[in-house]
Amino acid sequence: TRRLMARYPGVPFVFVNTEYALNPTNHYARTKYEAAQLVRADDRPTFDLYPPFWANPFPHPAACTDMYTLGDYVDVMAPKIVGVIEAWSRDSKMVCHLGTGRKTLYNLARRTNPDIQPCRVADIKTAKLPADYLGETRTLLFGTEDGEKCRRQT
Repeated sequence: TRRLMARYPGVPFVFVNTEYALNPTNHYARTKYEAAQLVRADDRPTFDLYPPFWANPFPHPAACTDMYTLGDYVDVMAPKIVGVIEAWSRDSKMVCHLGTGRKTLYNLARRTNPDIQPCRVADIKTAKLPADYLGETRTLLFGTEDGEKCRRQT
């Protein structure tokens, strides 16, 4: 992110973020959070986009019954991503959180793999994951547990 911003000064910048960055609990999430801070601090027009998406079909043998997402499969989210970027005037700073409603990762995974095995966040030992990516920010961002919201960044 830093290198791209330096390479193209003054050019409107789209930053694709992740739900992880809203409640960082591991190195990946912290680096995404820090990159978002760089984008927001820059003077140029920027679009900070949080489009949580997953590969279709769900790529893992198990999914957590106690992990929540607003995300969906990439084929569902891609048209939403294109739509909000095309609608952006490129003369302002925007932040946009996209989603298709709050659901467990297990419920999302079952849509493409009815044989998915259930697990719990505590069962995942290879990475520290939050049970709810959005944590307390969910209602601040959306006012409800569902929906999407784009707003000018001040």
